Amino acid sequence: MGRFIQKPGIWAVLGYRLGRFLYQRRCLPARVLLVLYQIFVLLPLKLLTGIEIYPETRIDSGFYIEHYGGIFIAPSAVIGRNCTIFQGVTVGADLGGQKAGSIGNNVIIGAGAKIIGDIVVGNNVVIGANAVVLKDVEENVVVAGVPAVVIRRRD
Repeated sequence: MGRFIQKPGIWAVLGYRLGRFLYQRRCLPARVLLVLYQIFVLLPLKLLTGIEIYPETRIDSGFYIEHYGGIFIAPSAVIGRNCTIFQGVTVGADLGGQKAGSIGNNVIIGAGAKIIGDIVVGNNVVIGANAVVLKDVEENVVVAGVPAVVIRRRD
């Protein structure tokens, strides 16, 4: 129980999961509950944790937020299994864009990294701290820099 209280990232993920559950229900009572849930639970949770994840976002199992604060994940983003993100991460659409990126499985996104636009990040990728990813990233690599470039292959 103590670990749960000390990890606001876990609060945000649990809040997202319940919101996603309500979002996937197509009946009117669930839609009304979702609106109330967004106002009375998700908004205060966002203000407390500094983590903004929308129920429309598709996030697979094993998603983990290591450190909280300044995290934004766009409603159109898709995140695969076993992904870990750190504080200050943005997964968003580019200016004027309607779609955010798609993150593969087993991806680690370092503190302050930005993934901008309708791009695809492959499986088993590490995105370095403060990297700005503006184009697709192949599988099994480490990227870093502004703009992000491959700095090595992963075994």
